[in-house]
Amino acid sequence: MLSVLLVYYILAILYSLVRYRFRQQLGEDTAGSITFVLLLPLFGLPLSLLRDGLRSGYLRLSRSTGHLLDEVQDTHHVRVFRSLDVRKESNLVPLEEALLVNDLSSRRRLMLDFLKDDPGAMMPLLEQAVSNEDTETSHYAVTAVVEIKRKLTLGIQHWSVRYGSGEHTPEVLTEYAEVIRQYIHSGFMDSPTRRSHLSTYSSLLGELIEMDHADEEVFQAKIDSELQLQRHDEALRYQVLFHTRFPHSELPYLAALKLYYELQMKDAFFDTLQSLKQSPVKVSHTGLNVIRYWSEKGA
Repeated sequence: MLSVLLVYYILAILYSLVRYRFRQQLGEDTAGSITFVLLLPLFGLPLSLLRDGLRSGYLRLSRSTGHLLDEVQDTHHVRVFRSLDVRKESNLVPLEEALLVNDLSSRRRLMLDFLKDDPGAMMPLLEQAVSNEDTETSHYAVTAVVEIKRKLTLGIQHWSVRYGSGEHTPEVLTEYAEVIRQYIHSGFMDSPTRRSHLSTYSSLLGELIEMDHADEEVFQAKIDSELQLQRHDEALRYQVLFHTRFPHSELPYLAALKLYYELQMKDAFFDTLQSLKQSPVKVSHTGLNVIRYWSEKGA
């Protein structure tokens, strides 16, 4: 009997060492299991091993069941709103759903995460969060909006000083124009302030074009800004220059169609449409849809 107990305790000690070594994988009741094995001779070790085996089987079954449910949900496109771990999933869950579905504490943590990251691109959704029924969430959203405005204002001041000191390089013009563009699109400003920034933005784009340091996006932005400023002659002038600089692109044609449509210049609109149809430029899917739609309208 003594030899049996000696063998049992040797095995129990080995089990305890293994259990302690892999305590994180095997669960949080390591101390209890070791105590159970040591204080219940002969029966403690078999019972503990049996419990471990049952627990392991249960976990495997739970994981398999979870995977099966996920596959069923994916197959049938079932959207299940579950409790959100904001720290891990704030970049995966749309902010609209988070604001509508999640509990108040999750909403607050989500807004704090946006404050830690770069919320500039999330301005429209932050505006939505401002009117959220949870006052703390709306407070965080307002804080985020104010922080965005502060950073953009500092950016404008920085590049304005460099521009004012005579640094009219393409790099300075591009950075200065970009920070103003972001500020304009951030909203929350009165009409005179917006027009003032838009005028500066348009002027910077004009300098880039005059330096022959402008791509198609700059031309489109320049024409749009002149149109918003209601300086139609300037918009038309840069439209002609756009086509001259990029004669083998469809974008000057599409920009012209938009401009002529806004200015209600019907003859110029359909003349440009006909020129696009007859031109050798490669037309995108969007351009092809424009041609088909307006060709039917003008027929």
